[in-house]
Amino acid sequence: MAYAVLEERLLILHSYFKDDGDAAVNTLLFSSLLGTPFNSNIVKNVLESISNSEDTELRKIQEIICTDDKTASLSDMHYEIIEEVYEILSRYTSFTSVYEYRHSLLNIFLEKQLEYILKDTTLETKDKLFELILHEIVKEEKQQDFYGEHEQSLKTKEYENMLFFRTIEQNVLRVAYQNRPSVWAEQYTRSLNNLASSLSKKADYQVALIYFEEYFQIIDFTQEDDIKNFIYPVVKWYQCILRLENTEKPLELDVIIKSLISLYKGKLDKSYIDRIKEEEISYKKLSDGSVSTFDKEKYDIFVKLFIKEEI
Repeated sequence: MAYAVLEERLLILHSYFKDDGDAAVNTLLFSSLLGTPFNSNIVKNVLESISNSEDTELRKIQEIICTDDKTASLSDMHYEIIEEVYEILSRYTSFTSVYEYRHSLLNIFLEKQLEYILKDTTLETKDKLFELILHEIVKEEKQQDFYGEHEQSLKTKEYENMLFFRTIEQNVLRVAYQNRPSVWAEQYTRSLNNLASSLSKKADYQVALIYFEEYFQIIDFTQEDDIKNFIYPVVKWYQCILRLENTEKPLELDVIIKSLISLYKGKLDKSYIDRIKEEEISYKKLSDGSVSTFDKEKYDIFVKLFIKEEI
């Protein structure tokens, strides 16, 4: 679907909603920050929170979404129509995963449109916007049945719902990180690791690999003292590769592992061996206490990489 067609449909949408046209278009544009197919509840809460905020940093965005003293959000009936419009906009594309959607022409188009209307806002204002959106995501997440439960205890639908919230959080943090890497790097890398870990448990190894790889591309381990932030993700990354048939281990993975082991031996000095022994006990406990071959594999991988150093 060409950009010109999408632009035309946004204009039709704006015209259809008449006085509420800006709110309707903004609803779709802000939904692109979530990086997932349309979710009216979260977007509605975000727009209302922006319009009601007393934070002076958000004033510029308030002016954008509340033109001519009109409301920033819509009625429930309007949101139902927006969902139908969204289906029309995406009619010619089927998405088999959230990852595919995030990289689809439709989402990229909406992201670019939103980027354009926010182009005159400061970095600080955008940071405030991202903080507000993340706050609204957490508020909505806390109302879900899965919240506070251990991942292993979740039923299939609950796990999918948990992945949805983990994914939209990661997508917002991705845009925030692109906006100001120095401010958002820590939260973004943590979200990459969390999402990749959850996807690997769901056997979505291919997409998990993408997030693990990005995690290791971004994080500066020279500034990271906790070796767990190296060991845990790399064991899971390695496991995803083993679990995928006909997938060769990336050559750079061996280089990364060898270089980071060397780095932490230098950083931790004599305590390196003690830390590795502690983690071996932890992995062995996980292996012995689980009936899952997935959990047991982690111990074998840990021994291979960090005890035998067979890389």
